[in-house]
Amino acid sequence: KPAGISCPFCEKKVGMPPVLQSHLLSKHFKKDCEEGIKQIFEKTGGVCPRCPGFGWSKPGTLDWTVFIHFSRKHKIAQDLKFSNNLLNQESSPSVLEWSGCSIQ
Repeated sequence: KPAGISCPFCEKKVGMPPVLQSHLLSKHFKKDCEEGIKQIFEKTGGVCPRCPGFGWSKPGTLDWTVFIHFSRKHKIAQDLKFSNNLLNQESSPSVLEWSGCSIQ
């Protein structure tokens, strides 16, 4: 078993890639991902565009279940430009492009 996967932005080591993805969202890209998911939900009515039929009990509400889904299942924080957890306007279009939602 590997000693751990290192976060590229801090000292954190995690045991599995999905855990790294949720760490990236919560510690380094939360503002970018929140904004991107908010825009996705505005276009989709609060559902995941990549998981037909998958939704949440309160569609459009951003809570930990939404963040876990988008980070661990879809790696939404992967390849975003690091901005020290400040909102980076360049990241929101990346998140929208990832989702397949057109930017208008």
